[in-house]
Amino acid sequence: GGCCNEVGWRARSVLSPGAREEVLREVCDPRTGCRFNLCRMPMGANDFATGWYSYNETPGDLGMKNFSIARDREAVIPFIRAAREIQPALRLWASPWCPPSWMKVSGRYASSSVNTNWGQGEGNSSADLVRASRLKAAPDILRSYADYFVKFLQADRAEGIPVEAVHPQNEVFANQIFPSCLWTKELLVEFIAGYLHPALRTAGLDTAIWVGTLNGDDREYVEWALNHPRLAGTIEGVGVQWAAKKILPGLRRPPGLKIMQTESECHNGSNSWEKGLATFELLCHYFAHGANSYMYWNLALDEWGLSNWGWRQNSMVTVNHETGEVVYNPDFYMMRHFSGAVETGARYLPSAGPSKMHHAAFLNPDGSVVAMVENPEDLEKSLLIEIDGGLHAAVLPPQSVSTMWFG
Repeated sequence: GGCCNEVGWRARSVLSPGAREEVLREVCDPRTGCRFNLCRMPMGANDFATGWYSYNETPGDLGMKNFSIARDREAVIPFIRAAREIQPALRLWASPWCPPSWMKVSGRYASSSVNTNWGQGEGNSSADLVRASRLKAAPDILRSYADYFVKFLQADRAEGIPVEAVHPQNEVFANQIFPSCLWTKELLVEFIAGYLHPALRTAGLDTAIWVGTLNGDDREYVEWALNHPRLAGTIEGVGVQWAAKKILPGLRRPPGLKIMQTESECHNGSNSWEKGLATFELLCHYFAHGANSYMYWNLALDEWGLSNWGWRQNSMVTVNHETGEVVYNPDFYMMRHFSGAVETGARYLPSAGPSKMHHAAFLNPDGSVVAMVENPEDLEKSLLIEIDGGLHAAVLPPQSVSTMWFG
C-alpha cells in the first residue's frame, strides 16, 4: 500500500478525469498494476499536507465539542473514495503526525528548533526542545486525546470510510520541523493501555491498535513497549520504518504480533534507477525479517516532489504540471514486482543466493511460488533456481529486477 496525502491529490489535479483515474487504476486495480489493498490515512496534517491543521484547534476543548474532519473532505477523503471505487476491498489504517497543538507542551505543531512562525523558535536548549515536543501527560489531556481518536474513527465511518487500525503516533522518535511529537515508551504504553484501548472499546469500536510508527533503532525502547504486560491482548502489531529496520533481526516480540513497514524511505526526489534498487532491497529486507505488509510513501507528486517544508522526495508516479505528462518511476515497478505477484495470505519462503543479488520468494495460497531477483550488475546473469529439488533456469538482463512464477 501507500499513503493518501493532500499533496498527492493536488499533483493529480491537473490531469483530465480519465487520466486521474488511470493513475489510481495502475496503483489500486485488483486485477492489474500494483493491486494495492492497504493504505495509510493521516490524522490531521503531515509533511505532505498543503498546510498545518488538526481536527480541533480550540485550546482547552477537552470535551472535543469543536472536533471536525471538514478539512479532510477537501482532499484526503476524496482521495480515499476514488481509490476505493477502483479497489472496493481497500483496507485503511491511520496515524497522527501531531496531536492538536494545544495538547503539546510547546503548543506548536512542529517540534524542532527553526525560525518560523510554526516552529519552536530559536534560542532554546536541546533538552528544553525535547521536553516541549511531547504530548502533555496530564490525565485529562490523555483522556481527551483518546476521545479525539474515537471521534475521528466515528466521523470517517459516517463518511463510508472504515479505518481498521490506528497507530498512536507517526515516528515517536522524530523531533521535526513539520508536525511531530515525541513519546517516551512509558507514555506510549500508558496512553494505549490506560486511555486509547478503553475508549475504543467503550465506544463499541473494534479498531485494532498498533505500537507505532517506530522510526528509531532503540531496541530497548521497542522491546520494552512491545512486551509490556499492560499491552498484552490490546495490540495487534508494531509499525516500523527508517532506522527501525536495523532492529528487526532478532526482535523480541509477543507470539503472533504482526510487523508492518509503515513508510518506505523516500530518498531525494531523483526517482532514479539506483534509488529504485534501494527500494527493492528494502522490500527484501523487511519481508525477510518478519514484515507482513509494506507501505510506500507518496503515491504521486508533481515534477518538483517537494514536501510542505522543502524536502524533495521520490514518488511512485510523477505528474508534470506543465506538460501533463505522467511518468511511472522505478519505485512504481519495484512495488509492482511484489504487490502484483504476491497474493494476500502468501507465506514468505526463506531463500539463499549470491550476496550481490537481493531476492525474495513467497508461496501463494494457490500453491504457486513467486520469486523476485535483482541483477544490479552491467552484465547478463544466468541463474539456476532450486525449489524442492527441482531446477529452473533463468536469464537476468543487466541492471534488472525480475519476477518469476513457478507451479
